[in-house]
Amino acid sequence: MSCKVVIVVLVMFFLGCKHEELKPSNVLPKQEMIQLIVEIELSQAAFKIKSQDKKFDLDKVSNSIFEKHKTTSQNFDESLKYYTSRPSQMEEIYNEVISIFSQKQVEGS
Repeated sequence: MSCKVVIVVLVMFFLGCKHEELKPSNVLPKQEMIQLIVEIELSQAAFKIKSQDKKFDLDKVSNSIFEKHKTTSQNFDESLKYYTSRPSQMEEIYNEVISIFSQKQVEGS
């Protein structure tokens, strides 16, 4: 094999390999992010509707959502930052969120 053929084969090999970056351990899985975003968006919508109700504490509701999912707002924010820096993954997450909201709307009709 000539040197040029070896170089071409090596270049094609390296270009063909996808170097998947490992997701940091503190990043929430996509399905968990989807559920959190759905619940947070619903709580924020409820807050907007009941904004005059002094008994509705958005921070308290948000904290209970994070507790339910055994995570923190900081972990959620770090995960959101991770997925936001990967537009195709973030698009998948939001497409699923939209799908869940559409399903809820159909069920509520």
